[in-house]
Amino acid sequence: MPSDTKDERLLINQAAYMIIGENAPQELPLYVNTRDRYFANPGDFLKPQESQDETLGFGGGATISTFSQVVFPVLAPILALLVNEAAKAFGKDAGAKTVSWVGSLFGKKEANEKPEALPMFSPKQLAVIEQQINTIAENETRRLGLKKAKVMIVRDAVIAKLALATG
Repeated sequence: MPSDTKDERLLINQAAYMIIGENAPQELPLYVNTRDRYFANPGDFLKPQESQDETLGFGGGATISTFSQVVFPVLAPILALLVNEAAKAFGKDAGAKTVSWVGSLFGKKEANEKPEALPMFSPKQLAVIEQQINTIAENETRRLGLKKAKVMIVRDAVIAKLALATG
């Protein structure tokens, strides 16, 4: 899911905001700028921005290793997997329901409210999905040269949301 459609971008935005808000709330003031840079060019997102020297020599290079910069490129392929698996589970009724369901995992809800459950995911299917998420996380860590600990936070957040929704 390279964020081609409005629904896909909304899904990535919603999930990324929740994960960053829970794990690195100090980065939320930079969220809109980070998100917009990702959506403008996902392929070049992790390339360092040209540093502009400011007074005292501080520039854009100071934000190169933020948690937010890890979330977007790791989250996009994981969400694509979840949308694909949800589409299989919903079958012929898939359509926009799949993106909506995955989005409900990351939406704002009351503490005791759960997203619509997907009873068609068996424990075995959930284990396979979790393994696929692990594989994506490992591949993106290597491919993008990211810090594994930060990638694992993203992975764990998604797996936890999925487990809560289907458990």
